[in-house]
Amino acid sequence: MSDAALQRARQHYAWLRKSAFDLVRDRALALGLTSVPLRLAECDPHTLAVWKATSGGGHPSGWGSWDWEPLLRRAWRHPSSFHLAIWSGKVLCGLGVGRVSDKDPNGRRNAVSIDYIESAHDPAHPLRGLIAFLVVDAAETLGRALQASHLRLVEPLPGVLGIYEQLGFTTVWHGERPLYCERRIEP
Repeated sequence: MSDAALQRARQHYAWLRKSAFDLVRDRALALGLTSVPLRLAECDPHTLAVWKATSGGGHPSGWGSWDWEPLLRRAWRHPSSFHLAIWSGKVLCGLGVGRVSDKDPNGRRNAVSIDYIESAHDPAHPLRGLIAFLVVDAAETLGRALQASHLRLVEPLPGVLGIYEQLGFTTVWHGERPLYCERRIEP
């Protein structure tokens, strides 16, 4: 891919992500899910710096505590990747990162996959309890824009399967290990 084509792809997918994130923010506010300031945005180097400065130690749930730097740097290399920072004012409340499948022969995508979701480590952050919902809604909204047929949560942690099942996902198992959770994206 030429530099010009790569730049056009980056701009195109950035616009799609921003449009999806704005729709999710507006929907969350309209539904009254939160009364605090809410901003959904792409992850950038500032996001990563804030996360590093505020996420010290393990996550209070005992799950997560991902090393977000390599995860985000890998996502930034791919124009179509999914990466989301959830803010309330200046407080970084959560992150999500994933990928979009390649196009099939008909030009459609099979899936948008979410590889990692993590809520801020501060148990009193203003969007506590909404991070998974917002990340899932944003990925699904992006998937709809890309005409993807499915939304996947890759290798979900066993401790959060109940949350995903409440969000309408079915778990696919590999032996005793959850391989992924999936639900259909309705047009």
